[in-house]
Amino acid sequence: MHLKGYALNPPETFQSRRNHLRNQLGDVSVLLCSGSERFLNIESNVLPFRASSYFIFLFGPCDADVVGLISPTESVLFVPDRDATTLLWEGEGESFESIQERSGVDRVLEMHQLATYLAAQPASEIL
Repeated sequence: MHLKGYALNPPETFQSRRNHLRNQLGDVSVLLCSGSERFLNIESNVLPFRASSYFIFLFGPCDADVVGLISPTESVLFVPDRDATTLLWEGEGESFESIQERSGVDRVLEMHQLATYLAAQPASEIL
């Protein structure tokens, strides 16, 4: 991930913000999406991607198509799957450990694990 120009907050800042939201939600979990890349052939789209402000506020800057989960027990980021084609065209990318360290989440998983993860959670409301 390209972070040039970002003034990064320490991970404790994001953890504190997520904990505040978690306390407000009680037993409810919330899924948040970072957003998708923009089409550059539209004149008003001068940047290929910037995560949604609410996502940056809770998780910090990230790549496109990332999903953040704040549950009563943990925070998890689900990043796009890293298959052979992605590695070929985009390179290795930021390590899961680096993403976890920077954002202060409990875990980082690939997107294909999202449905299985949610199915294994205790029944509660998900927003």
